[in-house]
Amino acid sequence: MFRGERVLLRGFENGDEHPLYRWANDEDLQQLCRGDLILPKTYEDVFAFMRAQGGVSRGVYQFGIQALDTGRLVGYGGFTSVDSRNRVGEVALLIGDAGDRHRGYGSDALKALCAYGSGEIGLRKIKARILADNHPSRACFEGAGFCLEGLERAEVYRGGRWLDVALYALFGGE
Repeated sequence: MFRGERVLLRGFENGDEHPLYRWANDEDLQQLCRGDLILPKTYEDVFAFMRAQGGVSRGVYQFGIQALDTGRLVGYGGFTSVDSRNRVGEVALLIGDAGDRHRGYGSDALKALCAYGSGEIGLRKIKARILADNHPSRACFEGAGFCLEGLERAEVYRGGRWLDVALYALFGGE
């Protein structure tokens, strides 16, 4: 467990599959994400996701994001790939329900994740890849000190059009 001011980063627990299932099948939410958009997801898919997140040996460090004020799981996040030789990792996070967004959970979770990445994992560079038109997510990362490094043009196909992906980075000590 790793604690921020508003959230607790923790391993997945029994019962987390229900909000994870709901978020995985929320097409509007998934439109904000850069990853695969293969719907519908099954509970079996969700349990496989939960099991795969403990793969520290594979460079995967994922956490459930629990709100300290309500005790509810509000999202998940972590490092989707870590290159320990070069001390570089890619961070991602998701706040699932629209009512939980814009309440500071994502910003606090990102700060806690970055502290974990630089302190516990020893990363010198933390990267993020965000859909370029996802302005709230970009603002969250910029607020945490991430700098835009570039764009991957026409990288992701969503809603009948090709979208750019913004590349961000945060270096240790910045």
